[in-house]
Amino acid sequence: MQYINNNKLTVSNRMAEILKHVINAEPRIPSIIDYAKSIKDSRSRNILLLRLSGKTLQEIGNFYSITRERVRQICSKFLRSARRKFKHFSEDKYLCVVSKYQISCKDFTASFNEPVSTFVYCKAATRKNARKMPLESLLEDDNIPVSMRKQVARAVFIH
Repeated sequence: MQYINNNKLTVSNRMAEILKHVINAEPRIPSIIDYAKSIKDSRSRNILLLRLSGKTLQEIGNFYSITRERVRQICSKFLRSARRKFKHFSEDKYLCVVSKYQISCKDFTASFNEPVSTFVYCKAATRKNARKMPLESLLEDDNIPVSMRKQVARAVFIH
């Protein structure tokens, strides 16, 4: 009987450790893809997912027989809604790079090993007409974390 009690005690200790970890764990920050997949209207969900996958407004518009402007409006509507609902997405850590520097999708995905959807989201979430600096100046920017600067340097400048 002692063996059974010890076994129960061990199981209880493990459960307590797991619960403590779950309770103290940081909540998972959703990705923009998580949000897009949660959209109830299948047409809007698919339009946003196609846009995040890198499809152009024209390609999506042709597929759904709507204008590029309508595609842009649908995507903008749901991205604004996403911001109100979640405030932050896991992709937000790259906003500083995309908003300040001239970085292509190819360089971005190579640098950070992120999907195209992360780059597309960051481009959509930043000001379109903002003056952007050359990517080389990112390497000297103390406001950008060192780990990000190293990733860009390895992927873009050291081939």
